[in-house]
Amino acid sequence: MTTLKGLTATEVEQKIASSQTNQFKEPTNRSYWQIVRENVFTFINTLLFSIAVALLFLGKYSDAFVYVGVVLVNILVSLIQEIRAKYQLDQITSLTKPKTAVFRDSEVIEIDSKNIVLDDIIVVSSGDLIPVDGVILEGVVDMDESLLSGESNLVTKKSGDEILSGTSVITGTVYFKATRIGMDSLANQITNRAKSYHKNLTPAQYEINITVRILFVISILLGGLNIFGSLIAKTTFSEGLQVTAVILGIIPNSLFVIINLAYAIGAVNILKKGALIQKLNAVESLSHVNVLCTDKTGTLTTNRFELVETISFHPKLDQILADFSASISDPNPTVSAIQAKYKGQTHHHKIEIPFSSKYKWSGLILDHPDLKGTSILGAPEILLKNINDTAEQLEIISKAQDKGLRVLAFSYNDEILDLKDSEDQAKLPSDLHLAGILIFKNELRQNVQQTLQNFNQAGVEIKVISGDNPNTVLALVKQLNLSDELKAVSGPELDLLDDMDFKNVVLSHHIFGRITPDQKEKIVETLKNSGKYVAMIGDGINDVLSLKKANLSISMESGSQASRNVSDIILLDDSFESLPHGLFEGQKIRNSLDVTFKLYLTRVIYLILLIIAAGLANLPFPFSIKQSSLISLLTTGIPTLFLTFWAKPGISQSKKLIFPSLDFVIPATLSLAIFGSILFFGFTFSNYTQISDFARVLEPRNQSSVRTILTTFVTLCGLMLIVFVAPPKAYIGQKEHPSPSWKPTILATCIAACFGILFLVPAFSNFWNLQPLSGIEFLLVFVTVVAWALFLQFSWKADLLGKFLGRKIT
Repeated sequence: MTTLKGLTATEVEQKIASSQTNQFKEPTNRSYWQIVRENVFTFINTLLFSIAVALLFLGKYSDAFVYVGVVLVNILVSLIQEIRAKYQLDQITSLTKPKTAVFRDSEVIEIDSKNIVLDDIIVVSSGDLIPVDGVILEGVVDMDESLLSGESNLVTKKSGDEILSGTSVITGTVYFKATRIGMDSLANQITNRAKSYHKNLTPAQYEINITVRILFVISILLGGLNIFGSLIAKTTFSEGLQVTAVILGIIPNSLFVIINLAYAIGAVNILKKGALIQKLNAVESLSHVNVLCTDKTGTLTTNRFELVETISFHPKLDQILADFSASISDPNPTVSAIQAKYKGQTHHHKIEIPFSSKYKWSGLILDHPDLKGTSILGAPEILLKNINDTAEQLEIISKAQDKGLRVLAFSYNDEILDLKDSEDQAKLPSDLHLAGILIFKNELRQNVQQTLQNFNQAGVEIKVISGDNPNTVLALVKQLNLSDELKAVSGPELDLLDDMDFKNVVLSHHIFGRITPDQKEKIVETLKNSGKYVAMIGDGINDVLSLKKANLSISMESGSQASRNVSDIILLDDSFESLPHGLFEGQKIRNSLDVTFKLYLTRVIYLILLIIAAGLANLPFPFSIKQSSLISLLTTGIPTLFLTFWAKPGISQSKKLIFPSLDFVIPATLSLAIFGSILFFGFTFSNYTQISDFARVLEPRNQSSVRTILTTFVTLCGLMLIVFVAPPKAYIGQKEHPSPSWKPTILATCIAACFGILFLVPAFSNFWNLQPLSGIEFLLVFVTVVAWALFLQFSWKADLLGKFLGRKIT
């Protein structure tokens, strides 16, 4: 029984009053307000909402609603997914926050770790996580510091030694005094270096952002020219604002809706397989990974061992082992592995020596008629010093250790031996009898071998980075059967290299041992700077910096809270089973983006070209706000939604989006703009009676009629593009399609029929500013669409663009 008393209630109140508590804000966990702010208050959203507000003031309520409706959907999809992920993470965090036992007023009470104050006396025993830094006052423990250092070896701590937050007790009990709490603790100092939230963009998102920014600049230039022209022509503010709204509408906001929806679908699908997506783009990001870095202890392996073989030199070894392991009062992972294989009975013991990494053995003297004697389990290099005739045993042990297996020796003597010296300290007897050799292996997490092999076969390079001895890590990785050519290097060796040699070693080696958290971060950064797309899997505080640095970060549910907070994906129940499913979902998203990007880029560019053509010819603006929104909805919004659902997994032919799309986009946009301009000019000129009327502004009804004709043409052409980008037959479209399907063609036909219905229902046609067209007008539009489609198909097959440029642009 301890004589410690702990702080009094008065002293605790004084500590709280002076803010000497363990209360601190988790630096890497975003608040709900941050999520809302990052998704709502963007520059483009603010600009579009401002125009919508101006339209409301002008009484254009339906125009304002149509204009920002897509933006609102995009915001809603993003918010739902990210808030949902935060809520689930908070639930996991609350479930994994243990109570802490402290001495106060000579009594042990349990409190939340955030209520610890400076100088509190804390009691911890087997299985407890250390909540703050401190100094041991009483007791001896073996500590697992792998979450902090990455090393799986146990460390013995005794009175006067420092004990660190983020570590855990394996055996023993100690009382320690809290010396550093809150953000002063070592664990929080490490995680504080990763405090800033950073949203990594995938390569596809990066290209899309570049495209949107370019389109934004173009829309601002066109909008500025429109405003300048409106001032010269003295058009009304309302007309100028509506035209400006249409021009700014070329920014493809609904593209973000489709992308975020694809991400949300992928996140839901992978959640069913056991992974929580914290960052919306994480699933797609998984499809880009070409280097997968992973920690060993707690990530590839559990903290458990498996007893794979027992070599007996005693007739009753099985029974002795069973009762020995069952009688241990505080079993460590090794004893637990023996218990899993041998079911024994618990007996009273006279003396027990708990395992300590200091002397590397544990001993037990049982007081039972059948098994009265002394049992000792320990490291062979320690026990065999006191055992004769060990040549055969040494060979067995050496072969097992060469395979990366853990070997322990077990000694049994039916006599009562002295296990303590005169100072009551543990002492190994001099005359031991070897009863058996026990061979263990680290227990790999479920499905980790198959998962890593799947990544390896997909061309993803695996690199294991650990704080353990590189030979130990190398032996473990050999069990995974990933490669026959594995190179290992240690942290101290890396410290001797200059930057160039460091880079070469990082690129050529697969196993990294005795690595510090800073080195782990540098390895990941070096891989990224070398053009690799890096995923990092970790579970400990020592992994936080490298997780933050990686393109994609993955953590274990049972890992530290800090590692979970900075990760894009959390493996629930610590299962790797979801990762292959995540890879397939990522491929589906990536393939859907190929199609979606082509359709959106084509629509935006031909709208820009038609707007410029109309402006240069001094013709009326070609579309109203609602007509532009209708074109976007029917030709890209609805179709890409279905195409996203229908996307199939498979490795994309290119990691890029923009340049591979140009072979499709340039012929489609140029031809559509040319045919559309001819149609627009033709119908516009047909309303003039004299050449001198060329500069006259058309009557409102004539403007609406011509706009309706052009809207009909580009809508039908946009639906034809769906057939071309996802054809029913392999030979239709730009090039041979690997998986033709009739679904997109049927969808395009159904949308065309719905578009036709809009003309038949006055309420619909009035809302969308569609004027009735005569039969001859519909026929001319249809003929023009067919002519355009045939010409476009010919231009692709004849490779007119490639011949004009003298090369393929992809």
